[in-house]
Amino acid sequence: MRNRVASASVMRTATFNEPAFPMKSSVAYLLALFALVVLPLQLIHANDPHVVVQRDVPYVPGGGNEQRMDLYLPVGRDLPIILYLHEGSLTSGDKKDSPYEAIGKNFARAGIGFIVANYRLGPNNKWPVMAEDCAAAFAWMKRNARRLHANPAKMFIVGHSSGALIAALLSTDEKYLKKYGCSLSDIAGCVSLGTMLNPSYDTDPFSRTTLDSLWDRVKMRENYESLFQTAEAYRDADPSRHITKNSPPFLILIAEAERFQPPILEQANRFAQSMEHVHVSVQIEVLKNRRHMTAMEKMAEPNDPTLLRILNFVRSHELKQ
Repeated sequence: MRNRVASASVMRTATFNEPAFPMKSSVAYLLALFALVVLPLQLIHANDPHVVVQRDVPYVPGGGNEQRMDLYLPVGRDLPIILYLHEGSLTSGDKKDSPYEAIGKNFARAGIGFIVANYRLGPNNKWPVMAEDCAAAFAWMKRNARRLHANPAKMFIVGHSSGALIAALLSTDEKYLKKYGCSLSDIAGCVSLGTMLNPSYDTDPFSRTTLDSLWDRVKMRENYESLFQTAEAYRDADPSRHITKNSPPFLILIAEAERFQPPILEQANRFAQSMEHVHVSVQIEVLKNRRHMTAMEKMAEPNDPTLLRILNFVRSHELKQ
Protein backbone atom coordinates (compact mmCIF):
# COMPACT_ATOMS: atom_id res chain seq x y z
CA MET A 1 0.00 0.00 0.00
CA ARG A 2 2.80 2.39 0.85
CA ASN A 3 6.34 2.56 -0.43
CA ARG A 4 8.70 3.40 2.42
CA VAL A 5 12.04 4.22 0.87
CA ALA A 6 13.76 6.14 3.62
CA SER A 7 13.35 6.33 7.35
CA ALA A 8 15.30 7.73 10.25
CA SER A 9 13.94 7.59 13.77
CA VAL A 10 15.49 8.69 17.04
CA MET A 11 13.72 9.00 20.38
CA ARG A 12 12.71 12.56 21.12
CA THR A 13 14.08 13.91 24.40
CA ALA A 14 12.04 17.10 24.78
CA THR A 15 9.18 17.18 27.27
CA PHE A 16 5.77 18.70 26.74
CA ASN A 17 4.47 21.27 29.20
CA GLU A 18 1.09 22.91 29.49
CA PRO A 19 1.62 26.44 28.12
CA ALA A 20 0.46 29.66 29.70
CA PHE A 21 -1.27 32.03 27.32
CA PRO A 22 -1.12 35.78 27.94
CA MET A 23 -4.55 37.37 28.12
CA LYS A 24 -5.10 40.69 26.40
CA SER A 25 -7.27 43.20 28.19
CA SER A 26 -8.65 45.21 25.29
CA VAL A 27 -12.41 45.34 24.97
CA ALA A 28 -12.18 44.45 21.28
CA TYR A 29 -10.20 41.32 22.07
CA LEU A 30 -12.64 40.18 24.76
CA LEU A 31 -15.60 40.80 22.50
CA ALA A 32 -13.94 38.79 19.74
CA LEU A 33 -13.37 35.87 22.09
CA PHE A 34 -16.98 36.06 23.28
CA ALA A 35 -18.17 35.93 19.69
CA LEU A 36 -16.10 32.82 19.05
CA VAL A 37 -17.54 31.07 22.07
CA VAL A 38 -21.15 31.69 21.14
CA LEU A 39 -20.84 30.93 17.43
CA PRO A 40 -23.01 27.86 16.83
CA LEU A 41 -21.58 24.55 15.72
CA GLN A 42 -23.66 23.02 12.97
CA LEU A 43 -23.86 19.47 11.67
CA ILE A 44 -22.09 19.09 8.34
CA HIS A 45 -25.03 17.14 7.01
CA ALA A 46 -27.89 15.16 8.45
CA ASN A 47 -26.48 11.70 7.79
CA ASP A 48 -23.15 12.46 9.47
CA PRO A 49 -24.13 13.10 13.10
CA HIS A 50 -20.65 12.46 14.47
CA VAL A 51 -18.95 15.37 12.67
CA VAL A 52 -19.60 19.06 13.25
CA VAL A 53 -18.33 22.04 11.31
CA GLN A 54 -17.80 25.69 12.11
CA ARG A 55 -16.90 27.98 9.22
CA ASP A 56 -15.14 31.31 8.87
CA VAL A 57 -13.88 31.48 12.44
CA PRO A 58 -11.50 34.44 12.93
CA TYR A 59 -8.30 33.57 14.74
CA VAL A 60 -7.16 37.14 15.35
CA PRO A 61 -9.36 39.99 16.58
CA GLY A 62 -10.43 42.14 13.66
CA GLY A 63 -8.87 39.78 11.12
CA GLY A 64 -10.07 39.82 7.53
CA ASN A 65 -11.23 36.94 5.34
CA GLU A 66 -7.65 35.74 4.94
CA GLN A 67 -7.36 35.24 8.70
CA ARG A 68 -10.20 32.78 9.20
CA MET A 69 -10.51 29.04 9.63
CA ASP A 70 -12.95 26.20 8.96
CA LEU A 71 -13.23 23.61 11.72
CA TYR A 72 -14.17 19.94 11.22
CA LEU A 73 -14.59 18.36 14.61
CA PRO A 74 -15.40 14.83 15.77
CA VAL A 75 -17.84 14.19 18.59
CA GLY A 76 -15.88 13.21 21.67
CA ARG A 77 -13.44 14.59 24.20
CA ASP A 78 -9.69 14.75 24.80
CA LEU A 79 -9.06 14.27 21.09
CA PRO A 80 -6.03 15.15 18.92
CA ILE A 81 -6.42 18.03 16.51
CA ILE A 82 -4.62 19.17 13.35
CA LEU A 83 -3.96 22.64 12.00
CA TYR A 84 -3.76 22.26 8.21
CA LEU A 85 -1.96 24.84 6.04
CA HIS A 86 -2.81 24.95 2.33
CA GLU A 87 -0.55 25.19 -0.70
CA GLY A 88 -0.41 27.92 -3.34
CA SER A 89 3.17 29.28 -3.46
CA LEU A 90 2.18 31.82 -0.78
CA THR A 91 0.12 33.69 -3.40
CA SER A 92 -3.04 31.59 -3.83
CA GLY A 93 -5.24 28.97 -2.18
CA ASP A 94 -8.26 29.11 0.08
CA LYS A 95 -9.74 26.92 2.79
CA LYS A 96 -12.94 26.72 0.74
CA ASP A 97 -11.16 25.07 -2.18
CA SER A 98 -11.94 21.47 -3.06
CA PRO A 99 -11.18 19.00 -1.54
CA TYR A 100 -10.49 20.45 1.94
CA GLU A 101 -14.02 19.81 3.20
CA ALA A 102 -13.85 16.14 2.21
CA ILE A 103 -10.40 15.81 3.77
CA GLY A 104 -11.57 17.51 6.95
CA LYS A 105 -14.52 15.15 7.22
CA ASN A 106 -12.27 12.13 6.79
CA PHE A 107 -10.05 13.20 9.66
CA ALA A 108 -13.02 14.05 11.87
CA ARG A 109 -14.68 10.70 11.18
CA ALA A 110 -11.43 9.07 12.30
CA GLY A 111 -11.63 10.93 15.61
CA ILE A 112 -9.13 13.70 14.84
CA GLY A 113 -10.11 17.37 14.71
CA PHE A 114 -9.12 19.19 11.52
CA ILE A 115 -8.77 22.95 11.16
CA VAL A 116 -7.90 24.38 7.76
CA ALA A 117 -6.69 27.97 7.97
CA ASN A 118 -6.41 30.78 5.50
CA TYR A 119 -3.53 33.22 5.84
CA ARG A 120 -2.59 36.46 4.14
CA LEU A 121 -1.11 35.95 0.69
CA GLY A 122 1.26 37.68 -1.71
CA PRO A 123 1.99 39.58 -3.75
CA ASN A 124 0.15 42.27 -1.78
CA ASN A 125 1.54 40.85 1.45
CA LYS A 126 5.21 40.07 1.99
CA TRP A 127 6.94 37.47 4.10
CA PRO A 128 6.81 36.82 7.06
CA VAL A 129 3.09 37.71 7.51
CA MET A 130 2.14 34.24 6.19
CA ALA A 131 4.09 32.47 8.93
CA GLU A 132 2.90 34.95 11.54
CA ASP A 133 -0.75 34.32 10.62
CA CYS A 134 -0.29 30.55 10.82
CA ALA A 135 1.37 30.90 14.23
CA ALA A 136 -1.61 32.97 15.37
CA ALA A 137 -3.97 30.26 14.09
CA PHE A 138 -2.06 27.61 16.04
CA ALA A 139 -2.18 29.77 19.18
CA TRP A 140 -5.96 30.17 18.76
CA MET A 141 -6.31 26.40 18.47
CA LYS A 142 -4.25 25.95 21.63
CA ARG A 143 -6.22 28.53 23.62
CA ASN A 144 -9.55 27.05 22.56
CA ALA A 145 -8.59 23.37 22.82
CA ARG A 146 -10.94 22.53 25.67
CA ARG A 147 -13.87 24.28 24.03
CA LEU A 148 -13.17 22.21 20.93
CA HIS A 149 -13.08 19.05 23.09
CA ALA A 150 -9.44 18.61 22.08
CA ASN A 151 -6.42 17.81 24.23
CA PRO A 152 -3.99 20.78 24.26
CA ALA A 153 -1.09 18.31 24.42
CA LYS A 154 -2.20 16.66 21.16
CA MET A 155 -1.85 19.51 18.69
CA PHE A 156 -0.36 18.74 15.27
CA ILE A 157 0.56 20.85 12.23
CA VAL A 158 0.15 19.47 8.70
CA GLY A 159 0.97 21.38 5.54
CA HIS A 160 1.19 20.82 1.80
CA SER A 161 3.69 22.51 -0.55
CA SER A 162 4.18 26.13 0.57
CA GLY A 163 1.90 25.36 3.52
CA ALA A 164 4.28 22.54 4.46
CA LEU A 165 7.19 24.99 4.39
CA ILE A 166 5.33 27.14 6.92
CA ALA A 167 4.40 24.10 9.02
CA ALA A 168 8.04 22.98 9.11
CA LEU A 169 9.24 26.49 9.93
CA LEU A 170 6.81 26.88 12.83
CA SER A 171 8.08 23.51 14.09
CA THR A 172 11.74 24.55 14.00
CA ASP A 173 11.98 28.34 14.43
CA GLU A 174 10.28 29.14 17.71
CA LYS A 175 10.15 32.91 17.24
CA TYR A 176 6.85 32.76 15.34
CA LEU A 177 5.02 30.82 18.07
CA LYS A 178 6.61 32.81 20.89
CA LYS A 179 5.02 35.97 19.52
CA TYR A 180 1.63 34.42 20.41
CA GLY A 181 2.55 32.80 23.70
CA CYS A 182 3.35 29.31 22.42
CA SER A 183 6.50 27.24 22.04
CA LEU A 184 7.83 24.29 20.06
CA SER A 185 6.84 21.98 22.91
CA ASP A 186 3.18 22.78 22.16
CA ILE A 187 3.43 20.93 18.83
CA ALA A 188 2.95 17.18 19.17
CA GLY A 189 4.11 16.50 15.61
CA CYS A 190 4.57 18.01 12.16
CA VAL A 191 3.68 16.51 8.77
CA SER A 192 5.40 18.07 5.77
CA LEU A 193 3.83 17.06 2.47
CA GLY A 194 5.53 17.92 -0.82
CA THR A 195 7.92 20.75 -0.05
CA MET A 196 11.63 21.54 -0.10
CA LEU A 197 12.91 21.68 3.47
CA ASN A 198 16.25 23.29 2.63
CA PRO A 199 15.19 25.75 -0.12
CA SER A 200 18.05 28.21 0.39
CA TYR A 201 20.73 25.53 0.05
CA ASP A 202 21.86 26.82 -3.35
CA THR A 203 22.53 30.29 -1.90
CA ASP A 204 25.31 29.04 0.38
CA PRO A 205 28.16 29.51 -2.16
CA PHE A 206 27.36 33.21 -2.57
CA SER A 207 28.74 36.00 -0.44
CA ARG A 208 26.39 38.32 1.40
CA THR A 209 27.23 41.15 -1.02
CA THR A 210 26.51 39.00 -4.06
CA LEU A 211 23.23 37.77 -2.60
CA ASP A 212 22.09 41.28 -1.79
CA SER A 213 22.84 42.32 -5.35
CA LEU A 214 20.91 39.38 -6.75
CA TRP A 215 17.97 40.12 -4.50
CA ASP A 216 17.73 43.69 -5.74
CA ARG A 217 16.85 42.18 -9.13
CA VAL A 218 14.60 39.47 -7.66
CA LYS A 219 12.45 42.08 -5.92
CA MET A 220 11.55 43.59 -9.27
CA ARG A 221 9.79 40.39 -10.36
CA GLU A 222 6.45 39.01 -9.27
CA ASN A 223 7.51 35.52 -8.32
CA TYR A 224 7.81 33.42 -5.20
CA GLU A 225 11.26 34.71 -4.25
CA SER A 226 10.12 38.32 -4.56
CA LEU A 227 7.87 37.81 -1.52
CA PHE A 228 11.06 37.74 0.55
CA GLN A 229 12.31 41.30 0.40
CA THR A 230 15.89 40.44 1.28
CA ALA A 231 18.15 37.45 0.73
CA GLU A 232 18.46 37.15 4.49
CA ALA A 233 14.67 36.88 4.85
CA TYR A 234 14.66 34.09 2.26
CA ARG A 235 17.39 32.19 4.09
CA ASP A 236 15.70 32.76 7.44
CA ALA A 237 12.54 31.10 6.06
CA ASP A 238 14.50 27.87 5.51
CA PRO A 239 13.39 25.31 8.16
CA SER A 240 16.66 23.40 7.99
CA ARG A 241 18.51 26.43 9.34
CA HIS A 242 16.55 26.37 12.60
CA ILE A 243 16.51 22.70 13.61
CA THR A 244 16.70 22.25 17.36
CA LYS A 245 16.45 19.39 19.83
CA ASN A 246 13.14 20.92 20.93
CA SER A 247 11.50 20.41 17.54
CA PRO A 248 8.57 17.96 17.46
CA PRO A 249 8.64 14.63 15.58
CA PHE A 250 8.41 14.98 11.80
CA LEU A 251 6.76 12.92 9.08
CA ILE A 252 7.98 13.98 5.63
CA LEU A 253 5.86 12.79 2.71
CA ILE A 254 6.98 13.09 -0.90
CA ALA A 255 5.02 12.20 -4.03
CA GLU A 256 6.81 9.69 -6.22
CA ALA A 257 6.69 12.05 -9.22
CA GLU A 258 8.26 14.98 -7.34
CA ARG A 259 11.28 13.28 -5.80
CA PHE A 260 13.93 14.80 -8.04
CA GLN A 261 12.49 17.83 -9.87
CA PRO A 262 12.65 19.86 -7.71
CA PRO A 263 15.05 17.94 -5.42
CA ILE A 264 12.52 17.37 -2.65
CA LEU A 265 13.84 13.93 -1.65
CA GLU A 266 17.45 15.11 -1.54
CA GLN A 267 16.52 18.02 0.69
CA ALA A 268 14.35 15.82 2.91
CA ASN A 269 17.27 13.46 3.48
CA ARG A 270 19.53 16.39 4.36
CA PHE A 271 16.87 17.72 6.73
CA ALA A 272 16.47 14.29 8.37
CA GLN A 273 20.21 13.96 8.92
CA SER A 274 20.24 17.27 10.77
CA MET A 275 17.28 16.12 12.86
CA GLU A 276 19.10 12.93 13.77
CA HIS A 277 22.07 14.94 15.04
CA VAL A 278 19.84 16.56 17.67
CA HIS A 279 17.96 13.32 18.42
CA VAL A 280 14.56 14.27 17.02
CA SER A 281 12.35 11.58 15.48
CA VAL A 282 11.89 11.94 11.72
CA GLN A 283 10.50 9.66 9.04
CA ILE A 284 10.54 10.07 5.26
CA GLU A 285 8.14 8.28 2.93
CA VAL A 286 7.71 8.38 -0.81
CA LEU A 287 4.08 8.08 -1.87
CA LYS A 288 3.78 5.61 -4.71
CA ASN A 289 1.78 6.62 -7.81
CA ARG A 290 1.31 10.18 -6.58
CA ARG A 291 2.08 13.56 -8.08
CA HIS A 292 2.47 16.88 -6.29
CA MET A 293 -1.24 17.73 -6.21
CA THR A 294 -2.73 14.22 -6.14
CA ALA A 295 -0.74 13.47 -2.98
CA MET A 296 -2.99 16.01 -1.27
CA GLU A 297 -6.19 15.67 -3.32
CA LYS A 298 -6.50 11.91 -2.90
CA MET A 299 -6.85 12.38 0.86
CA ALA A 300 -10.50 13.15 0.08
CA GLU A 301 -10.88 9.37 -0.38
CA PRO A 302 -11.49 7.56 2.94
CA ASN A 303 -8.92 4.79 2.37
CA ASP A 304 -6.21 6.87 0.73
CA PRO A 305 -2.72 5.68 1.78
CA THR A 306 -1.51 9.23 2.48
CA LEU A 307 -4.50 9.91 4.70
CA LEU A 308 -3.97 6.64 6.56
CA ARG A 309 -0.26 7.37 7.01
CA ILE A 310 -0.98 10.74 8.61
CA LEU A 311 -3.66 9.20 10.82
CA ASN A 312 -1.15 6.58 12.01
CA PHE A 313 1.46 9.27 12.69
CA VAL A 314 -0.97 11.29 14.79
CA ARG A 315 -2.18 8.25 16.71
CA SER A 316 1.31 6.99 17.43
CA HIS A 317 2.55 10.33 18.74
CA GLU A 318 -0.58 11.32 20.63
CA LEU A 319 -0.15 8.20 22.74
CA LYS A 320 3.24 9.52 23.90
CA GLN A 321 1.76 12.73 25.27
